[in-house]
Amino acid sequence: VSLEPGQTRTVTFEVSVNQFAYYDIDMRYIVTPGTIEVMVGPSSADLPLTGEFAIGGEETVITDKVFFSESSVQ
Repeated sequence: VSLEPGQTRTVTFEVSVNQFAYYDIDMRYIVTPGTIEVMVGPSSADLPLTGEFAIGGEETVITDKVFFSESSVQ
């Protein structure tokens, strides 16, 4: 999202829990409960916005991979 100096916008992402899956040592594609840290900024060296959220529940084997998220800019 490109902004002029002083402009603000709200960007919303709808992220599937399946997007946090990874292959474990047994090559199962799983999601595990835990805390996810989110960092936002103009570059990886400049991340002024941070937050976190939790994935609850039990470890889950994922069969449907999700690669893309829906987003909106307001």
